[in-house]
Amino acid sequence: MENKDIPTHWKWVTLDEIFVTSSGGTPDRKNFNYYVGDIPWVKSGELNYNTITETDEYITQEAIDYSSAKVFPKGSLLIALYGNTVGRMAFLGVDAATNQAVASITSFLINTKYLYYYLMSCKEELLNKREGSAQPNISQKVLNKFLFPLAPLEEQNAILEKIEELFSELDSISLNFESLKSKSKIYWLSEINSFLKGQKHYTILSKVNIKPQKKLEEIIEKRVSLGKKYTGRSNIDNKKIINYTLPNHWRLAKLSDLYVDPVDSISDGPFGSNLKSDDFQETGFPVLKIQNIDRNKFISKDISYVSEEKFNKLEKHQFQNGDVIITKLGSPLGKACIVPANFNKGIIVADLIRIKKNEYINSKFLMYSLNSPYIISQIEKLAKGTTRQRVTLRDVRNLIIIFPSIEEQELIVASIEELDDEINILTDVVNQSSLNVQALKQKILLDAFSGNLINYDINKANVTKYLEKILVEKERFLNKIKKQQKKIVKTSRINSDMDLLEVLKKEENPISSHALWQKSIYKSDIEEFYKKLKELDTKIRELKDGHLSFIELIK
Repeated sequence: MENKDIPTHWKWVTLDEIFVTSSGGTPDRKNFNYYVGDIPWVKSGELNYNTITETDEYITQEAIDYSSAKVFPKGSLLIALYGNTVGRMAFLGVDAATNQAVASITSFLINTKYLYYYLMSCKEELLNKREGSAQPNISQKVLNKFLFPLAPLEEQNAILEKIEELFSELDSISLNFESLKSKSKIYWLSEINSFLKGQKHYTILSKVNIKPQKKLEEIIEKRVSLGKKYTGRSNIDNKKIINYTLPNHWRLAKLSDLYVDPVDSISDGPFGSNLKSDDFQETGFPVLKIQNIDRNKFISKDISYVSEEKFNKLEKHQFQNGDVIITKLGSPLGKACIVPANFNKGIIVADLIRIKKNEYINSKFLMYSLNSPYIISQIEKLAKGTTRQRVTLRDVRNLIIIFPSIEEQELIVASIEELDDEINILTDVVNQSSLNVQALKQKILLDAFSGNLINYDINKANVTKYLEKILVEKERFLNKIKKQQKKIVKTSRINSDMDLLEVLKKEENPISSHALWQKSIYKSDIEEFYKKLKELDTKIRELKDGHLSFIELIK
């Protein structure tokens, strides 16, 4: 920002010239009592461009007294200095302390929101000043030397009013985008349901005589000819599974009814010691896990591999590209996708079920069906367990599937994919529009702090006198802090000049070992403290209260 022009009646200053920055601290984690207080204690992860009124942890006044933590007043602007939260900001909605990864910025006669939006406008510039390699951070020194365009207070307020007016309009547009994305997902799901219910009409000109019932009978005949066990299809009550009427020639069938050999075709992964993490290696045959499976989407991340020898031993649990994989553990249950072409073959873990490619049911049709509400509803009713719900292999084999002819399945898939393309185009447009909104917000901020957002009356402005007033207020604040610190230092010196025996003599009641250490001359040397404490073994008595230790003189 220092290279950018600003109105001639503004003035570039550094943050430490007109603000006071101060970071907090973390009280001793070993002292449980420090973290049972009522003083809000803010950590950097809680900063998210918000107003903080509640915190994850609360500390005591004693924790403040015996650490570098400080209480900052309501309205202070906080900024994260460390880690992956660096640069995030928030306002304090209550008086609160912070840890050392958070700096508080105190302002004087300056609208703090003006500073907030300014730092937001040049966040990237600030981040570029991070130091360190393993975990780049912003130091207080860097923050203090960061340049700030000081404008007269009236202009600050006018700039803020304009920024918030424009941002409000853009936020409304963003909400409309999010609503459109949400509605498109609902529409997509509704359309898929319509396809699967047979509510969309298809014309199969040359193959109208091919009926699903005939295919089911063909499967039974093949089972019999191969000597496969088959107990006969159970009666399926449409109303218990779906609450609508299917086309007359469509059928409902158990998933296992669609396979000549369902035991081989629908199988889960190996249990127990048959596949251990020790078997995994960096190359070989891929192993699919729960994290690789999402609804209608295969996720090719963090793939493990096994050797060819191990792969061959687990023949029952192998997959090929084009197979459908469904999860039987996790939340949500029953996510299903197709193995892509570039994963030729591999094995699945115990928490997955592999459903082989089949001439009677289109794999994509099966995938869309498994991820549809009528199947999800079945899975939810079958789920067992409280903390980690699961379904069994038998449950999945017995899922009731809507079964049109293979030709209609292919037409349904083609229609869904056409809809997918339309939704993806819409999503890309919405996402790009959202990026444009963010870019426009950044442009508004850049204009605001370059003096190009509002009109100014230079004749009414006198930033020099305004700066003098700010500096006077800052000096008053610093003098007040110095007086408070002198009192704290004096008390600390009186306490820390005492040996252990002197501290104990002054205490009317038993004192915690931690407090004794902090009040003694050994507060900077814990080993020396325990050495001197042992020397007083015959003169002191230790009292236990749970995990806490208290010490008193023997009288």
